[in-house]
Amino acid sequence: MSNAKGNFQLRLIKGSVESTKGIRYRIVNNKLALYLTKTKGYISPENVREWSRLGWYIESDDVLRAKAMFREICEGQLLIDIKEAQKQ
Repeated sequence: MSNAKGNFQLRLIKGSVESTKGIRYRIVNNKLALYLTKTKGYISPENVREWSRLGWYIESDDVLRAKAMFREICEGQLLIDIKEAQKQ
């Protein structure tokens, strides 16, 4: 089994800073896999559809890369809004 880890950070924004979740990526068996950093739970297209329905969105320093990653795990569709990270 081939595993690779990435440090590229994405954030799932659920309305407030306190409810923000970090997202990381791995390459598992030559396939991209995104997961939540605290729970290590892998993200499925069903998760992404539900987050979008609830009005959540993804925030990233590299929007184009984030969009490409989410399209890859969601069978070519961008199912959630991805926004530029706010500078602090």
